[in-house]
Amino acid sequence: MCHQTPTSQLLALLVCVFGLTYNTYHIWRYDRFRCLRFTKRDAFRWLILQLLNLSTVLLLTWNLIMVWVKYSEWYTVIETSPTTMEILPLPHQLWSAQKASITRAAYQILAITWGILLTIHAEESLYWAYLIQAIRRRAPGTWFQSLQFKAWLVVSAFVLCLMIGGAQIETTDLLEMEANIFMIGSCFAAALFLSSIWLLLVFPRFIADSRRQGANPQVVGRLEYFRELNVVRTAFRMAYAVSFLMLAIDARTDSAYLNNSAFWLECLYMTGIFSITASSTISTLIFLPITRTPDASATGRGAVFVRPAPHGKPHRFSDKVGPHGHGGRGLSDTDSDADTPQKAGWDLLGDRLRIDKDDVEDLVASQAGGNNAAYDLPFAATPGTQVVRNSGDLLDFHQASNAINQFRSPLDVSRPNEPVNLNIVVVTNTVVEDD
Repeated sequence: MCHQTPTSQLLALLVCVFGLTYNTYHIWRYDRFRCLRFTKRDAFRWLILQLLNLSTVLLLTWNLIMVWVKYSEWYTVIETSPTTMEILPLPHQLWSAQKASITRAAYQILAITWGILLTIHAEESLYWAYLIQAIRRRAPGTWFQSLQFKAWLVVSAFVLCLMIGGAQIETTDLLEMEANIFMIGSCFAAALFLSSIWLLLVFPRFIADSRRQGANPQVVGRLEYFRELNVVRTAFRMAYAVSFLMLAIDARTDSAYLNNSAFWLECLYMTGIFSITASSTISTLIFLPITRTPDASATGRGAVFVRPAPHGKPHRFSDKVGPHGHGGRGLSDTDSDADTPQKAGWDLLGDRLRIDKDDVEDLVASQAGGNNAAYDLPFAATPGTQVVRNSGDLLDFHQASNAINQFRSPLDVSRPNEPVNLNIVVVTNTVVEDD
């Protein structure tokens, strides 16, 4: 900001440097930067991740330019009253023409950066609205065919045009140019924050529904992981939206009390910069989650848990392993039902939160099995059936032994629809050998 002290501007630059450094380290630790390569399958995810990284770099660039200008112009002695002199940062009216021109270019970068961040925030809210609707209501169509995606395109174009256009309203007076950018950006940020509150309210119930429908611990854990990070991210977005909105509204008043107060100006400015950097970092953690629990690949090949396909379709086992030892696709149906709305919704959830496709297919199979009487038996071939690795051969559960078919995992949370009375008989044989 053109009336900010050089020290606070330098501190803001350090915050951006630390944020970019951590994001770079996290992406490297996730998959050694392979996610930054464009692939047709993950084209949209790649676009959002690139926009997120670009916004972080541009925010750092803006701070870097402002730090250079501030420390080049430095401080001066200003007469605030006939008897009082103060040492203040050199006002922008006294800057050289070169510094003023560079500052205008920096504010153009800030407007573009803020517009990109707002489009990312809008995408996250609209995507989750579509995803929850697709899972709960089994809505047909893909994300690109949905009303939410079209709304995101309209909102993104409107926000970017308004942010860039707002920066062009006044380019001579740097204070006025700064006030316009912060007013437009903070108003949109506050609106997006209010629109994202609904996700905080409905997501706990969504997790409970997923657990009730048979989600395994890994799926539930990933959903809980997103919920906790989303709460923190939303709090940071509220902090930066409120901080910048207070400065923007105060700049429109005659007294401009907050902007003329050294404490409140730097406190609100640093709160906003730190919060917007922290929210971007958390978005990176959500986009690229790293599982910290040990898996079977760390200790060799363990037992393989597979789930029978609906209507007795056989499975084929695959040894493909994704990043960090996660199975890319442990099972593949010979007759794919990926076109069904319910499965499509859960697949999108798995792609969004980086959940193994095995676990997503397990959840879909448990839901499909809930409508089949054969799967309601207490020892039927329900989710959690354990089989022996079979080197890629087709495993038909109807041809498997009764002992394997009737095995049920202790982690299986599904229950029969009706209570079943079981009589357990224990038979023991004692052999006594005489010497």
